[in-house]
Amino acid sequence: MTLSDEALAELCTVCPGAVPMDEGGITYIYLPSLKLPTGRSPSEVQGLLRPQAAGIDGYSTRLYLSAQFPERGKNWTQHRILDKSWYTFSFNNVPATLRPIEILANHLRELR
Repeated sequence: MTLSDEALAELCTVCPGAVPMDEGGITYIYLPSLKLPTGRSPSEVQGLLRPQAAGIDGYSTRLYLSAQFPERGKNWTQHRILDKSWYTFSFNNVPATLRPIEILANHLRELR
């Protein structure tokens, strides 16, 4: 997947320092200081956005976080990506055809 400069710039408006990273032919977007919806503790985490289906888990897109919030989201699981542990919840059908900023917003909405 190729991430356009425009798409990366949009993500940088909400998460400065966002950068694409590849592992195993899958492009992720590293979000070094992702602010979470109001009321989450911690209020800021590291994130990893996978804006496309990868054929590895049946999810169209995914958002991985450096911490989990079991009171929000369902069925949290842990994954090893880019030599780091990440957590994600079961939330599917956010279309990969959306802009990455829209994909991120859809996933974050589930943590409210």
